[in-house]
Amino acid sequence: MSRDLPADVVVRRIRPDDWESARSLRLEALRDPIAGLAFLETVQQAAARPDEEWITRTATMSTGDKGAQFLAERAGD
Repeated sequence: MSRDLPADVVVRRIRPDDWESARSLRLEALRDPIAGLAFLETVQQAAARPDEEWITRTATMSTGDKGAQFLAERAGD
């Protein structure tokens, strides 16, 4: 299924300095009542991770070909 994005929305690969946004989005997603169907952790487990782990995870997902993470954001944000 293909959807057109609004003209001011940009989808890009996550960068290492996006770790706080990545953490926030992950925690928000885990708060969904049916998150257990998609994730292998609870919001409590994710929230307990130290910043260093989020920094490393985000850096890993920003490069290479073993995994990737993407953000959608308004242009200029």
